[in-house]
Amino acid sequence: MTLVIDNTILDNTGLSSEELQLELAIALYKHGKLSIGQACELVSLDKIAFQRELAHRNEYLNYDLNDLSDDLKTIKSFNS
Repeated sequence: MTLVIDNTILDNTGLSSEELQLELAIALYKHGKLSIGQACELVSLDKIAFQRELAHRNEYLNYDLNDLSDDLKTIKSFNS
């Protein structure tokens, strides 16, 4: 899919096309519409770089109790 944004609109944002893509990826990630991997793919960043970008904006990782439970199970499997 190709998303076309009129140059006038892009100019009005004061952002480059890459910056606008990053804004979109972060917004979609924050709202749970993209996983962190998908958001990284959208902007061609690795997870660490994307996480740094989130931290720079005082945004948090989407991490809930299910994620914690999964992580604890994984850790326990390594200790068995």
